[in-house]
Amino acid sequence: MLRDLPWCPLALALACHAAPSAPRDTASVPAMPGPTTAAPAPDRVALNDGCVRCHAPQAAEWEASQHRSAYADPDFLHAVATERGPFCRGCHAPEADPARVPAQAEGTIGVACVTCHVPHGSDASMLAEGTLAATTPTRATPAPHPVTRTAAFADVDACGGCHEFAFPRTPALAMQSTLTEHAASRFAATPCAECHMPWVDSSVGSPSDGAARHRSHAFAASRDPAMLRAAIDVQAVREPGGRVSLRLTPGRIGHAFPTGDLFRRLWVDVQAQDEDGDEVAYDARALTRHFAGPGGPITHDDRPGATALRDGIVDVAFELGDAADEHPIAWRVVHQRVALPHDGDDAEIFGEIVVTEGRLDAAGATP
Repeated sequence: MLRDLPWCPLALALACHAAPSAPRDTASVPAMPGPTTAAPAPDRVALNDGCVRCHAPQAAEWEASQHRSAYADPDFLHAVATERGPFCRGCHAPEADPARVPAQAEGTIGVACVTCHVPHGSDASMLAEGTLAATTPTRATPAPHPVTRTAAFADVDACGGCHEFAFPRTPALAMQSTLTEHAASRFAATPCAECHMPWVDSSVGSPSDGAARHRSHAFAASRDPAMLRAAIDVQAVREPGGRVSLRLTPGRIGHAFPTGDLFRRLWVDVQAQDEDGDEVAYDARALTRHFAGPGGPITHDDRPGATALRDGIVDVAFELGDAADEHPIAWRVVHQRVALPHDGDDAEIFGEIVVTEGRLDAAGATP
């Protein structure tokens, strides 16, 4: 019983919701995390505060993550001002009632510790099988609250609830298809956590005996330049007549690039430059899911790694004209966040990261 365990805020909170006979570990597969569809149980913010107090290294990582800022992020708030309703809030503010605007405390924690580890309706903290659960630096004592261990929590289904779903008004059309893309990739056997939650060592100032080793809760993703750079390999070639071609091949990535959010795209551009660096000729393409108007079907998908592409490879061709032949050509691949799904160069850009870039001289590609 919980009264026999060391005092812990999470243990106390779980005691209020748990059935008296709730086991510490169970063999059954519990419900996985996912969007909130109804008002959650009370005191979820306080429950999360207990996680933060007892698990400081993981909490520090989470507090700087995109999960923590899922609702408070300015890009999301800009989008949700137009797309009002419970559909978006169910994933971005899962500790609030999706039928209303979240209170500040509920919105601030975004996708919280309890969102994944204590899914709504659960009476225990969920961990992957084999994970040690304790609050002491040595992890030598048992967790002071009920624990459910399941292999499913280490697999893709732990992420799928909020990373693959259909449009609310068009259930046959996927709004996010990350798990489907992952299943078709060469990394299909690699769980999401291997890339997005790598093992880290939280020991400070002393060698680790493994006790402080844990999966990172920083959730590295689309705003991590190193992760973006590893996602693709690019080969650039120029030919006479100002013709330039770029081949984008998926690198260390287990889904299309970019995946998920409709408001992300790759912007690929080429520019012939004179000796002063001024533009002589310019051309660009947006690589994304292209729709037949608002609410329409997808006409084509030219993201590297898209399931419709052979080996996920994208070839992009540009024609800058004969005048470009005597000038060097600079090329770039840029990951952009845009205000609305948009193919053109007049999109409102929220932010961008240059993934990779290069330069071709008049005689061909430079090393």
